[in-house]
Amino acid sequence: MENLNLVKAVKNNRQLAFHYRDYNWFIAGSFLSRTGDWFDRVALNWFVFTLTNSPLSVGIVEFCRLIPILFFSILGGIAADKWERRRVLIVIQTGAMAITFILGVSMLYGTTLPFLVLLILLRGVFLAFEIPARNAFIPDLVPRDSMVSAISFFSATLNIARIIGPAIAGLLLSVWSPAVLILINAFSFIAVIGMLILIKTHQKRKVEGTTKQSEKGIKEAVGYLKEHPLILSVCILGLIPMIFGYPYSTLIPVFAEELLGVGPEGFGLLLSFAAIGSVVSSMMLGWGKYPFMKGKLFFGCICSFGVGLILFSVSNIFWVSLLLMFVIGVVSQGYSVIQRVIIQEMIPNRIRGRILSIVMMDSGFVPLGSLLIGFLGETRGPVFALFFMGSLCIVAACLIVAMNRQIVNIR
Repeated sequence: MENLNLVKAVKNNRQLAFHYRDYNWFIAGSFLSRTGDWFDRVALNWFVFTLTNSPLSVGIVEFCRLIPILFFSILGGIAADKWERRRVLIVIQTGAMAITFILGVSMLYGTTLPFLVLLILLRGVFLAFEIPARNAFIPDLVPRDSMVSAISFFSATLNIARIIGPAIAGLLLSVWSPAVLILINAFSFIAVIGMLILIKTHQKRKVEGTTKQSEKGIKEAVGYLKEHPLILSVCILGLIPMIFGYPYSTLIPVFAEELLGVGPEGFGLLLSFAAIGSVVSSMMLGWGKYPFMKGKLFFGCICSFGVGLILFSVSNIFWVSLLLMFVIGVVSQGYSVIQRVIIQEMIPNRIRGRILSIVMMDSGFVPLGSLLIGFLGETRGPVFALFFMGSLCIVAACLIVAMNRQIVNIR
């Protein structure tokens, strides 16, 4: 009886985003796209390592994958505000599909590392445009009171793909070449584009076109952030974990192999537990009921992220490390979802894409943090490096909140 009542309550709760058909199409397309991305990432890294036998070459490829976000994401936000976001996404997906096909064919028939790097950089530009456009598109699909649910379930979907994608890719690599997986990803774009064509937006938005307001471009968004220091502080606070927290994955292979002695299987489990924690966090937040005010939860998740990294750095028991990775996944995803929700609820729709493009630039800072943690790991050891980065994450977050205490009062 209780289960029946729970089902009825879920069906009647119109704040849950999956009640809306077009949002479900969007989620399905996003899941397929991100799963294909993980196929691509695993296959490409494996191909580069076997081609060069150099971990540094793999690092260069990862750097090239993300660094365009730092420079082009802002243009993606302008495009998302200037034109219809669904059409922008279709154009982006089409361009990325074409480059992925070229990448797969070149790997199939023989290629060089410089040519691969060039293609990855070019495709990274499309990714930089896609991230703010995709995130800005979510409020067009659901009512405002469903936005918390929509963003949280969207994040959960991406993290489920993060668990499934690498696992399937690893199995397929045992029977197929990396080029085949790249081509599978390329074909997946066709389905994603088809789903975007089927979508009709819930919110009707005036497209700016070539009006004077659009011509102001990013200046208007920057001016808006200057006029709203609370939103600016939330954006800056969100950068802290990206620089000092998320690069932790650079050192996980070292911990797995040299300090925990669990080899590649244990390495995979550590990453999987972090991904599972991220999914759990997204699903919990997706119901839209938070145990504390958003600001306090946002700040608390960042500090907990830092504490988790510190504890992981000194752990030498594998099951404890697995538990800590799960916690790290929960709080790191929690801070990310809450930050997106806070910003989405506070900004006007007319400049949503541009503001989000600034926020989404945070992923472009991960490679810089990776260089720092890699340098510290090489010169001072992995334990010191991770302990130091976790500590910086906490200290920097406290300094930002001390400068604007309104952050923790956000409801």
